[in-house]
Order: sequence, then structure tokens, then C-alpha cells
Amino acid sequence: MSAVLGLAGAGAASAEPNPLVQAYGAGLVIDQVDIAVVDGVITTNSDVEAYEYVTKLAPAEQKARFERFVADRPMSKDLAAERLAEFLISENVRSRLGGTNAPAGARHLTLSLKVDEASFPASPKMPLVPALPILEPKLAADFILRDAASGAMLAQGRILDSTGSPQDMVDAKARNGLVYKKMGMNLHFQVLAGAGNALGRNLETLMRTDPLPTGFVETNRFSVGTAIPVTVKEGYRHARFQIQLAMPIATSQEP
Repeated sequence: MSAVLGLAGAGAASAEPNPLVQAYGAGLVIDQVDIAVVDGVITTNSDVEAYEYVTKLAPAEQKARFERFVADRPMSKDLAAERLAEFLISENVRSRLGGTNAPAGARHLTLSLKVDEASFPASPKMPLVPALPILEPKLAADFILRDAASGAMLAQGRILDSTGSPQDMVDAKARNGLVYKKMGMNLHFQVLAGAGNALGRNLETLMRTDPLPTGFVETNRFSVGTAIPVTVKEGYRHARFQIQLAMPIATSQEP
């Protein structure tokens, strides 16, 4: 039972039903986020600035939360970006999809994420000029959604491409309560934070928005075994998901 979803920024035509929300309702709440970012997938430039952030710049209470978060995880200067990304994504997702102000009768879930691909492109390093990041980082991850009470799997799949933007860097500062240096002096860290915000934003769209933002469904069927390619426009931002639902979706859109 598979469905391919894309939240993308091109070729959009009309709003379409969200298969995940159609299957399980709009009141999906994440009680727990289990996240792993594979060691070594994020660049050294990000490691340097992530380590500086958690050791020197983070507010005391945030630093304490981070230290508790990584207490049972490998942590070093060379793994600082991966551990900080895990921490920021976890807090970002829970702030968007946690139980605060959840509707009555909301379905409570756990989310497992394994980020195994990351692209943080940067300009070539020149004499006297540092390598500057390109402000469109990308993350890819496997994910599983389970019912929090029973542990039953409701959906699984892959985030094929979640792309960040400069606006995500701005949003991450407010949502995650971050400290940015003036004049972009820790820009690699800001891009890392923006990538996490983009992933949280895209997951929120996937789990809460129905109909999906302006887009089109190539196959207007939500039946068992049918792939559902979906393209959705959200300005210049985009992501693509491939999901497999654990239950069929009733629909009147069969041709």
C-alpha cells in the first residue's frame, strides 16, 4: 500500500486531498520524536560552527537541554553538526506537532526519523575568503509513524528531498530560540538550523494540511497498491515524500 507524495515548488495546478490526513484525520499529534542523523553526512564547516554554538553561544537553558539530549549519543567536534541537527529537528517538530492546543480526540503518534543524506553546498574556499554556504540545504530521511498507545505502524516511507531556504533560517531562529552572530558570521550554523526548520515545516504540512497547498495528483486514486505522485506548491519551497500507508483510503475519485 504505497503512496508517493511530493511537496514541490513547480508545476502546480490545484489543491488536492492529503492521503495521510484522509486516512488518519487532521488532528495528528506527535508525542515523541526518535531521530538519528547518520554520523559524517554533514560537512566539516557545519561541525565547526555547531560546536562553537553548543559550547559558547547557546543560552544556558538551551545548552543544558542539548547536553541531556546527547548524553547517550556519540558527541565530538567532528560530530557536532549531526548531534545539533538531531536536537534542533526534534524540538522543531515537537513545537509544531506536539500536544499543545491539540484538538479534542487527537490521535497521538510517535515519529522515528533517520536522516542519511544531507547536502550543504558551499562556494570554493579562496585565499582570504572563507567557503560560504549556499542557502538551500537538503535533507533526506526514512520515517515511521506509529500509534503512541498501541505501537501499531500507521505509515512509513522516505523524505526524498526536503530543501531549506533563507526564510527557514529566519524562522528557525525564532522557533528554536537560537542566537545568530551579526553579519552572518556563523552562517553555516544558520543554514543547518534552516534545514531543520524546513524538515519540520514539511512534516507539518504532510500531517496537518488537507487539502494540500496548490498542486496536482497524477493518479486520482487512493486505493491499495496504487502509487500517488503528488506535486504541491508552497512558494519557492519544496519537498518530496514517498509514503506507505498501513490502511486503504476510501475515495470517490476512482476513474
